[in-house]
Amino acid sequence: MGAIDFQSFSQPHSPDSRDLLDLLHPVRTTAQLADVDDPINTTNKHAGRCVFDSTKGQPVWADAGLPASTWSLSTGVVASSPI
Repeated sequence: MGAIDFQSFSQPHSPDSRDLLDLLHPVRTTAQLADVDDPINTTNKHAGRCVFDSTKGQPVWADAGLPASTWSLSTGVVASSPI
């Protein structure tokens, strides 16, 4: 699966549907969210980005856009801290 970002998404062509789904509704494990080098932390991360944590079975939101920024539950409790 190739990488797609919001800039290429806005171009007048149709990306692979799996890439589009991963861009708009990403699903990752807790281990992936905790890995500072994982693409979920290094590509398209911004404050408020929502990712479904398949290990916890619930969505988490990025607290900021840096690779080491934490992911929190809707309650504000930190769910994952990338290292």
